[in-house]
Amino acid sequence: MDSDSDLRSVTIDAAFHLRKHNEIGSIEVGKYADFVLLDRNPRTVDPEHVLDLKVLRTYVEGEQIWECSAHQATIGREAT
Repeated sequence: MDSDSDLRSVTIDAAFHLRKHNEIGSIEVGKYADFVLLDRNPRTVDPEHVLDLKVLRTYVEGEQIWECSAHQATIGREAT
């Protein structure tokens, strides 16, 4: 599968199978806004490095509930 198919399988497709696609699975007005902000675009990262992505912020129902520190964001990151 390609990265777009991978992302779709864990978002809108999963919501459809749960019969919750009107509430979750995509970012749209009227749906719950539960999502994470990553340090890089998972669609452009080499598949071998997807697990190295860092979560920078977490949002639940549109409200930020967690933010990593600058130190946490650099842990495990190779110098570029």
